[in-house]
Amino acid sequence: MKNIKTLSIITLAYLLSSCGDENNAKKNSYSFDESQIKATYLNGETANFKILNSETTVTDSTIFYFNEQKIATKKGLENFQIPIENEKLGYKNIKALIYTKGQVFEINKRIEIV
Repeated sequence: MKNIKTLSIITLAYLLSSCGDENNAKKNSYSFDESQIKATYLNGETANFKILNSETTVTDSTIFYFNEQKIATKKGLENFQIPIENEKLGYKNIKALIYTKGQVFEINKRIEIV
C-alpha cells in the first residue's frame, strides 16, 4: 500500500511539473539583446534596446514601458532608443509587451542611472 501511494505521489508531481512547458518555451523565445545594454547610464545618454526572437514567429507589435509609463509602440521587433534626460538617479525598469498571433509576451530589464 505504501508503494502505491509513493508511486502515485511521484507520478502526480511529474505530471504537474511537465504541464505548461510549451508556454515557458515560447515565453523564453523573446529577450533583450544584452550586448547593447550597458550596466549604468548617465543623464544625457541614450539607451538602445533590441529584442531577440529565438524562434521564427511573426511579431505584430511591441509596446515599450519605462517605469510603468508607456513610451512607445513599434511594429514588429524594431530597435528602440530611450533618451535619458533629467531622470532621477537609481534603478529604472524597462518592460516590453510583445504581441504575436493573439498572444502577449512580457520581457523585463532593469537599468541603473548614475
